[in-house]
Amino acid sequence: MGYQIASWVVNGETQPASQTLIITLADTAVTVQAQFEEITEVLVINEINYNSSDNFGTGDWVEIFNTMDSDVDISGWVFKDDVDSNAYVVPENTILEAQGYIVIADDTTKLKSVNSEAKNYVGDFSFNLSGSGEELRLFNAQGGLVDVVTYSDSAPWPTEADGNGSTLELTDAGSDNTVAENWIASTRLGGTPGWANGTVPVSIESQGKDTPDNFVLKQNYPNPFNPSTNITFVLPQSTKVQLTVYNMLGQKVQTLVDGNLTSGSHTVRFEASNLSSGIYIYQLRTPTTSLTQRMVLVK
Repeated sequence: MGYQIASWVVNGETQPASQTLIITLADTAVTVQAQFEEITEVLVINEINYNSSDNFGTGDWVEIFNTMDSDVDISGWVFKDDVDSNAYVVPENTILEAQGYIVIADDTTKLKSVNSEAKNYVGDFSFNLSGSGEELRLFNAQGGLVDVVTYSDSAPWPTEADGNGSTLELTDAGSDNTVAENWIASTRLGGTPGWANGTVPVSIESQGKDTPDNFVLKQNYPNPFNPSTNITFVLPQSTKVQLTVYNMLGQKVQTLVDGNLTSGSHTVRFEASNLSSGIYIYQLRTPTTSLTQRMVLVK
């Protein structure tokens, strides 16, 4: 948590909070005090797309996650890089829902036209994110610094996000996002703008139907897990299916399903008692679809 100016006290008189205070000098002494208050909003920079691949150019964007259990009015909040004059002000009447996501993009038209699944985005900001890394900052409407991240395009930061189609994804919104090891490259091309990292957006229209409209690979539950977890996926039609688990080096760990399945929802249990703690990738493949998620084994 940081602090922000709550008010100014000039010669004993309280004045509203502002980032700058103009004082007319005179022959008499002037006493100035700044009164501070703690910043209570806990919003984090959760995903960064600073260098899109040539064949999936969505433009630059960052995703903000509201870790709180209440909505936050982010009207007038400011997103900046490491140059103070590079500033984007969030429009009025912008509410970030509890446990919700919002994307701040440099080109919302390009983002949506290239990645049709992008959602809950605002923009456009008029500057570019550095392809070699820089500091990104998020300020609330009172000028308080809510979050700051300095990313890089070199190790230990994931280099796959530098023009290779991945984004930088925070592994856990509760972790320290200033630490490179808490970020991974997205396994999904173009990342997850507007929804949870490492997941596949679910079509609202398909929910509650006997026959789903789309292939869906759900987040495993529980996650993190030890030593077993359930993986659920949904098929809109009968088809050949492969469900495979990989480690972060891309090495196959286990094939959970390899055969023909009927349409509908299917759940497979994954036992990892013989594996070490870490992040694992599970992939659903059919003749027409490939979906990927990640899971965390903690022992």
